[in-house]
Amino acid sequence: SQHDSNVLLSGVSCDACMISNFPGRRYKCLVCVNYDLCGTCYDAEAESQNHKNNHPMQCLLTDTVAGSFPYLFEDGIHI
Repeated sequence: SQHDSNVLLSGVSCDACMISNFPGRRYKCLVCVNYDLCGTCYDAEAESQNHKNNHPMQCLLTDTVAGSFPYLFEDGIHI
């Protein structure tokens, strides 16, 4: 199927700056329940009362970011 190169993370908001439906990198905390950061806040090492920047985070990429690195992705799977 045709992928939209402007895919946004629908329904996801950054728990630091509160921006919603942001494009690009999303970081999901593997310790905190339902804690996500946009790429900008992750790079700034944002923390909250419960979330600390030493928590392991999973980086999830949209098609926009994956499309920038076609040699790393094939049908959304890291190769």
